Amino acid sequence: MNFAMIVQQVNRSPYIAQFLVAIVFLGLASVAVGQDVKTFPAAMPSAQALKSCMESRNGAECMDQLFRVALKQHSTKEILQRLQSYQDNDPEIRRDCHPIVHAIGRETYRIKGTIHDSFDACDQTCHSGCYHGSVERFLRGENIYAEINKHPGTNELKQKAAIACDPKVVARFRFQCLHGLGHALLYFSSYKLMPSLEICDVLPED
Repeated sequence: MNFAMIVQQVNRSPYIAQFLVAIVFLGLASVAVGQDVKTFPAAMPSAQALKSCMESRNGAECMDQLFRVALKQHSTKEILQRLQSYQDNDPEIRRDCHPIVHAIGRETYRIKGTIHDSFDACDQTCHSGCYHGSVERFLRGENIYAEINKHPGTNELKQKAAIACDPKVVARFRFQCLHGLGHALLYFSSYKLMPSLEICDVLPED
């Protein structure tokens, strides 16, 4: 069928005309969606994806995987800014933002490799959870999700705690390091206070 015959068919039937208009519209919409996907990569986790992780049995590992993908295309601060926008508009994210930001810190440390480089990448979003997550990963590396009886022993924790926070850095960053270290020591001591404090005794200051 040549072009002239198609025009004649369209003139005879308004339904054919509507059908062709619909095809053109869908084609343009597909192009627009393709451009959006290209401009705005899907690596940044959505608020719903984060909430789904929080509700799952392996919530921390689930969130770490989301941010591991996101950090391939975005900086730590870009992701923290996005999370800030989520919590500004979503009460569930606002309630759980601190453990979410821990996950950003854990994955930031995995990339940066040192506490101080991780701290340079982090900020104080959601009560400084990014700093705390960095220290968690420092203490246990890739085995952070292991069962409690496979956590580092007291001697290993003492060795790592002694070198975790550089006394030469400015006080506000050292405070965040020590704060995060305290969270991690409690976690790896099964939330028993006295063993955690015993490990803290290796630090040079009160």
